[in-house]
Amino acid sequence: MSVTIILTPIIDTSNVLPSIRLCEGKNFTQQINAYPNANYSWVGPNNFSSTKPNFSLFNVTTLDEGLYTLTINIENSCQNNILKTVSTYINVDLCAVAANIPNYFTPNGDGIHDQWIIDPNVFSFKNIYIFNSYGKQLTELTPNKNSWDGTYNGELLPNTDYWYVINFANGEKDYGHFSLKR
Repeated sequence: MSVTIILTPIIDTSNVLPSIRLCEGKNFTQQINAYPNANYSWVGPNNFSSTKPNFSLFNVTTLDEGLYTLTINIENSCQNNILKTVSTYINVDLCAVAANIPNYFTPNGDGIHDQWIIDPNVFSFKNIYIFNSYGKQLTELTPNKNSWDGTYNGELLPNTDYWYVINFANGEKDYGHFSLKR
């Protein structure tokens, strides 16, 4: 006699935030874990739809603002299908803040743009996380430590793009990227 055990997957959508604030003109990608035998259905404003697990918006405008809902349906041969629905609301602002975030810095020791600096007097932020392109957090900036020199554990990092998440004092967030050029 043989016994077959079938495990029911737990659908993890914890990285889908309930709401996101984007600056007009920015790009955004929502990523979730992909599951075997799953069907995905994203729907959103202006007849937006996608059947991929991840979706991207490019050069967002206020027309992209609204509720985006994902339904995941995992086909299960022994039980009922597993169904999960999650939503995120995307707010699109003109973002005067974006004008005060450097697009690049050049930590080459010449005294010009050697640090990626965010002035806490221009806008109020709680913290800023900086990540590499693989999602590894490299540093955290605060109003008291508001610059980064392009190193991680004392090692110089390569010329490439780095990503940030700004957590504003009012609870809102902003996302973006900048370049390190030596």
